Amino acid sequence: MNHRTEVIDIAQRVGLRMAEAAKQVWILVLVPILSIFFLRDGHAFGQFLLNSVENRAQREFLEGVLTDMNQMLAHFIRAQLSLALLSLVVYSIGLGVMRVPYAMTLGTAGGLLEFIPVVGPLVAAVMILGMHCCWATNTGSE
Repeated sequence: MNHRTEVIDIAQRVGLRMAEAAKQVWILVLVPILSIFFLRDGHAFGQFLLNSVENRAQREFLEGVLTDMNQMLAHFIRAQLSLALLSLVVYSIGLGVMRVPYAMTLGTAGGLLEFIPVVGPLVAAVMILGMHCCWATNTGSE
């Protein structure tokens, strides 16, 4: 009982930090949506920028840079989408073989989160391990 105020203080600090992190969740939704638009309409964005430059030398330089950026971004997004699809399949099969409950749901969520670099796989791992720990605790096996 003498640690009650310390526990409450720690819980409040953790709650505040979680609330701060939750404010940034919109980025997890925005990044894939914007990347799809950049992949689809990247050329149109580049043309808009090129039309705003009147100097021929600067225009040619900008055109080269935009072409390279568009190609690199397209390759990166396609690679991320391929990785997400492969991760979805591997997570689902692996969790299904291990007989983890909700294997397809967790595999799908893990695969979709894989699209977001660094944070996505971390969130997927925490989610899958959390589900496994809850399941193991409730069934009495580990």
